[in-house]
Amino acid sequence: MMTKKNVFICICTFMLVCVESHAKPVVYLWDYASLVAVQQQPKSTAYRDMVRQADWVLRHEVLTVTQKEHALSGDKHNYESLATYYWPNPANPSGPYVPRDGEQNPDTEKYDFPRLLALARDCAALGKAFFLTGNDVYYDRLCRQLDAWFIDEATRMNPHFAFSQFVPGLNDNRGTPGGVLDAYRLMDVLESIQLTDNTRSLGRKRMRALKRWFSDLATWMVESENGRQAALFGNNHAIAYHGTLLGIYLFTGKGRGQRTAIKDFGQLVVEQINEDGRMPNELKRNNALTYSVFNLSHILDVCIMAHTAGLKVPEEVSRRIDASCRYLSTFIGHRERFPYKEIGNWEAEERNLKRELQRKERLR
Repeated sequence: MMTKKNVFICICTFMLVCVESHAKPVVYLWDYASLVAVQQQPKSTAYRDMVRQADWVLRHEVLTVTQKEHALSGDKHNYESLATYYWPNPANPSGPYVPRDGEQNPDTEKYDFPRLLALARDCAALGKAFFLTGNDVYYDRLCRQLDAWFIDEATRMNPHFAFSQFVPGLNDNRGTPGGVLDAYRLMDVLESIQLTDNTRSLGRKRMRALKRWFSDLATWMVESENGRQAALFGNNHAIAYHGTLLGIYLFTGKGRGQRTAIKDFGQLVVEQINEDGRMPNELKRNNALTYSVFNLSHILDVCIMAHTAGLKVPEEVSRRIDASCRYLSTFIGHRERFPYKEIGNWEAEERNLKRELQRKERLR
């Protein structure tokens, strides 16, 4: 026979389970369970590697978009990057650059893209190290980095990618719709913000400023001409576009935007992946395997974020993903069977594909 005390305990336990089951996720894209497992093993290689990477960050300067010597746009607060696969035209050296698909122009290193990659890398390292160790040195540095890139008036980035992946000689060096893809690199920044704020508050004022910055970016993506065109691309660009919006809307708590992003994403997956698993618009590239895996990675990112957030992805999307994974996996260890062009590092892409096949298991 249950006593009143036992009944009270059962009710409290039930309520606690209900609250936990409906609690807001700590992160949406990173594997939180894996991070907790590493946290509990401070002598493990994974733990030491994460902390070592953050210690490396501490030895280097805080990154800002204004660190470039010159701004083609006239404003150092504008993010600027060179179109990755565009080169000078041998037939017209002083004219507009021309495309060479799959061949990266090394001059991309002269603009802001490397800083954007480093920003994502550093924020991820600092956020994870603080989560693992609770050491304020990582927390303080992450706050400084976030303030410098997104908040401080002297160094903050303007919340748009209007000058991203510009083609020299065209459109007054303004950005292209494909440049919106660069914004996807901010997903690790969002994850680091959410992981850290859940561990120790980043402060209401800072969080309001960060959410305002990302809300402004989402507005630019939806309303700008480059953003609208990027949403209509028939390849990985459009997938990344809607993935970026979903990540931002999850961070800012805009439910309607989340549902719209998932709906548009679902339509894109069905359009881009044939029933046999092939992605025609990626397979016609000079890096056919590279871009097939790249697109699969973005697709899984969106599905993982949706799954974590409790958002439903259409069944047909799951079927197309399964088909794509089956199709691509047939070429692991069998490059000779691949009937398309791949000028990149085949072995590296095989490793990337294996990693994506493992990540897919998170959706079960």
